[in-house]
Amino acid sequence: MAQLQALSGHSSSKLLRLIHRWLKSPPLQKKPLVLAQYIVFDGSFVYKRTRAVVALIDGYSGKLITCQYGVKENSKSELVTFFRHLQVQGLAPISCTVDGNPHVVKALRKVWPTILIQRCRVHVQRQGLMWCRASPKTAMAQQLRGLFMALLTVKTEEQKTLWLQKVEIWEKRYGHVLHGPVHGWVMSDLKRARSMLLKAIPYLFHYLANPFIPATTNRAEGFFSRLKRSYKRHTGLAHHQRKNFILWFCSFYQSP
Repeated sequence: MAQLQALSGHSSSKLLRLIHRWLKSPPLQKKPLVLAQYIVFDGSFVYKRTRAVVALIDGYSGKLITCQYGVKENSKSELVTFFRHLQVQGLAPISCTVDGNPHVVKALRKVWPTILIQRCRVHVQRQGLMWCRASPKTAMAQQLRGLFMALLTVKTEEQKTLWLQKVEIWEKRYGHVLHGPVHGWVMSDLKRARSMLLKAIPYLFHYLANPFIPATTNRAEGFFSRLKRSYKRHTGLAHHQRKNFILWFCSFYQSP
């Protein structure tokens, strides 16, 4: 038993030394860029809420195109630099599915003016339901919540037409109430929900005309879930180690 414990301790120590050696420097070999046409973009905080990790995923295959640590999602200039670098490498996407961050949308259009922007339906629904509350009291809020609930059921052009008709009916009945100044948290949140929905509609249904366009950012969120689970096993890393850890993780994630 003592010999097994000693052997186990020796193996663990050797593994730790190997990990620390990796974290001293980033991966040297750069993999060729996946030249995808239908991409998914998202960002997430892995360490505190300072700078995010941003990632591009091939919406068709689910492969990671690239990710980068230290990009501010709310900085158009940093995002443009990020996208320009990929453009130089040959990336020319037809569409990009995003969570709705306006800085991301502006940066994408700055680099690729003709790109189709698909809003993530799940993000729109999730935010709308939060603003409408779980158990709204007024008919206005209840019906608006129903519209958000029905959004993910839209899978055909006919269903889209019916859903848009319901939005138009709701807007004619209640839109004027939320158009001007409102008072109280509930009404303010309903106003936010209405505004978000109306602004998102032109970008909600590109996936119906082209089934290759992802309707959600789920593939990117799956990547970030795995990254965060892995990072939790290595908390306490120094700044340069965090960056290298993420680069190593992405390198392994891209491997076949």
